Amino acid sequence: MNILVTKDFFLDTLLHRQTCPNKLSSDRYGAAKESLISIYPPKPKAARRQGKRKRVTPKTPRSEVELQSKVLSAINDNVLEGTGLMLIDTGNHTDSNQIRRDASLVTEKVASAAKVSRASSKGRKKAKTDRCRISPTEQQGSGEFKLLPIELFKDAPLPNTQPLSGPAGILGRAVPNSEKPDADKFREQVDNYALTTLRSSHRTRVFQYFISGRRALFFMYDRGATFVSESFDWVEDPLPLIDFFWYLANADDSTRGIDNTVVELTDNAEEVLQSGANELLKPYLIKDQQAKFMKITVHVEVSAGDQWVEWDSSFNDTPIPNTTREYVVQTPLATPGNIHGRGTRVYPAVELVVGEDGSIQPAKSVCLLKEAWRSEYVVPEWNSILHLNNDKIEFVPTLRCAGSVLGRYTVTTSYGCRGFDRRFLHRIVTEEVGDSLFKFKDLEHLFKVLLDIVKAHEGATRQSEIIHRDISSGNILIYNGRGLLNDWDMAKSREDTGARAHIRTGTWEFMAIRLCKLGDFQVDIRDDMESVFWVLLWVLVHSFALEDQANLKPIHSELFQFYVSGLGGGLGKSSFTDPESKLSKRIVFCNDLLDRIVQRARDMVRASVEYEEDLFRYNRARNKLQTMDRSPSTSTKTAKPVMPELPPLQDYEAVRHVFEQYVTMFEGKGTTRELSFPTQHPPDSMNQRDSMDVEDPKAITTDDELGPSKKRKITRATPAPQRRSTRKCVVDQKSK
Repeated sequence: MNILVTKDFFLDTLLHRQTCPNKLSSDRYGAAKESLISIYPPKPKAARRQGKRKRVTPKTPRSEVELQSKVLSAINDNVLEGTGLMLIDTGNHTDSNQIRRDASLVTEKVASAAKVSRASSKGRKKAKTDRCRISPTEQQGSGEFKLLPIELFKDAPLPNTQPLSGPAGILGRAVPNSEKPDADKFREQVDNYALTTLRSSHRTRVFQYFISGRRALFFMYDRGATFVSESFDWVEDPLPLIDFFWYLANADDSTRGIDNTVVELTDNAEEVLQSGANELLKPYLIKDQQAKFMKITVHVEVSAGDQWVEWDSSFNDTPIPNTTREYVVQTPLATPGNIHGRGTRVYPAVELVVGEDGSIQPAKSVCLLKEAWRSEYVVPEWNSILHLNNDKIEFVPTLRCAGSVLGRYTVTTSYGCRGFDRRFLHRIVTEEVGDSLFKFKDLEHLFKVLLDIVKAHEGATRQSEIIHRDISSGNILIYNGRGLLNDWDMAKSREDTGARAHIRTGTWEFMAIRLCKLGDFQVDIRDDMESVFWVLLWVLVHSFALEDQANLKPIHSELFQFYVSGLGGGLGKSSFTDPESKLSKRIVFCNDLLDRIVQRARDMVRASVEYEEDLFRYNRARNKLQTMDRSPSTSTKTAKPVMPELPPLQDYEAVRHVFEQYVTMFEGKGTTRELSFPTQHPPDSMNQRDSMDVEDPKAITTDDELGPSKKRKITRATPAPQRRSTRKCVVDQKSK
């Protein structure tokens, strides 16, 4: 995902140095050059004094703090003065060995440039109280200054490169240097600054720079890839460093990556008060959270009631209409967890409807606004949802409007780089705002919700010929007490058998076992139905206590996230399908009924695994038979192999029957059955990382916090005492 380019390519192509009308004056350039060179003065020649040689040591920066202060002063005083942009120190660690995973999120206002300078020149001992710490985004202070973060290292390893074919100026693909373990840590810190910026603000790209002693390099992040400049000696040749800040300060909003279709609003803004957004969006606020209102513009390409048209890749270059709708949002339900990829954001939103008199009308309901960076090879999500709505499929979202954002796309493929997808920013608005799957009332409710998901998948596959391909706990919601199968951005037609991406797609924890392995597999019905059972197991493990509850974290990691480089994953899931395996014996609940539920699900998945094994043997025997038939010297007749029967997961009726049995098992027993289980904190599935293009599942970690054990009632009845050592619950005799 990292493309190494020359520093001239970075400045001329990405920052448009050649076409910028504003040039830095020779006087200011000379002053900036002298200031930067003086930070590392040249070593003087040895001088004779009283018959002895004495070498005079020049004053060079002794610490990271001193280096930051000098570079900051040289750039602010000689390059950025009068541009409206200013560097500010966001470092809060004493040396390069203390690596922070993210940048400061304190957002204090800066009254004047003098305060910025005074705050940045403070010593480390007073940093927590005296330094003005600014979030790593461009923020408008009460003065006329926009702020950029600065973070430098006195001595840090630089990345190595691998060759990559491309146009002039593109050198190769940058990778961490495995011989220097600290290289990963330094790069991780710089990347986390970019990730924090992309998560906390609506940006199409982010520029960063990295200084380690006398060496420097530049970064440009977008959702497609990261452009990394070759490193250079900024003391010997300070021109690239000066040009970087000057042309970044004089670039237009599009070049700097500022999305003008998102506007911040105050709490007393006309759009907020007249639409009633402050009251309608209040239920979605997180406790003690102070979220700002924003107005987001959606360019409408399709809306509810439009006729569905089969998508073609040539539509990517179709002009976007000027019809727009505006929405007020506040708290995101999901934010991007990765720099590259779809970068999905989800908001409860209130539409701004203007009446005949020109005033904003009060909104009646809340809708769901989702934005993501769609690959050019993937059918837009709105196209699939519109098709499902026209076919009247139940338990799927209802489209209100959708469209791509004008001029918002990644630039990787524009420069001839192969192996990268061009991505478009698109927004989709649907009617339903669902709740997390973990908000089920009791087990009967949970099984009914999953049964609705199976019905939605069946209707989409049989009527609309669309397969979802990304069943996960975050994509299953509860709306008005029923299930809602959301996030159709990975869906495709069943007739489309070709690969649309150069890497694997899906949510790793819920992928079918065969899809976790290395190989070219097409997602089929049985794969999505297997994912439903993995979702069920995920919810049960995170909601009810195991006998081996103390080791839940390693059990969770082995079962859902196991991956071996070069071999693939799914070995933990395969082991779980064997009732006699060590992993299966560790996943034992404190209630026998839950164990029976898990056993039935295990049998369904095991049948699918055995089918794959039988299918492999069948294909091998058939190929061997064809080879023998073509050989004239072979006289022995061999019996033809028998095609194995399809597993139950390929049959919707069999899957529905299982969940109907689950519902019957707990139906109407909320008043006669008393259950109480210790549980971990359930993960917020709406705030999980969005399903992503999986390139290295080993690096994927879940955001779930496996906190201290608590009690959770799964029915409205009063919980009865339970002894975990006996694995028994209080169950009346009738329910047995």
